[in-house]
Amino acid sequence: MAFNGRRRGKKNTVASNTIDGIFSLQEQHIAKLDSAWLAPEPGAPTGVSASAGSTEATVSFTAPEVTGTSSITGYRVTVSPGGATVTGSSSPITITGLTNGTSYTFTVAATNTQGYGPESSSSNSVTPDSTIASTFDWLCVAGG
Repeated sequence: MAFNGRRRGKKNTVASNTIDGIFSLQEQHIAKLDSAWLAPEPGAPTGVSASAGSTEATVSFTAPEVTGTSSITGYRVTVSPGGATVTGSSSPITITGLTNGTSYTFTVAATNTQGYGPESSSSNSVTPDSTIASTFDWLCVAGG
């Protein structure tokens, strides 16, 4: 294949050459475009937010628009501080075993058959508190 064009009045011809006997220039260009536009892993989830309970937090998020080369199969929430991870199949995901009175943030990564994509931006900070559950229990009893 040849590319013919005009540049400042001169006719240019660029032949499709084989490099290292493997790919032509055109094939290498297409491969670069494919890898730049279609990563195998999914993109990062967006809109990550958290709400606290007693010794737990619930993390909500929006699935990434870019799923990669296959469908999203799950999500991983990473807890900070500590680095613990919890997996789930969709939003929201509840993280248990947190310490009341400690402030936490969370990031989320999506996965598909090719692996995990990048982490999301951090959620808002939440602090689990035992009085949250007590107040909720009291309100349920008072309303019943």
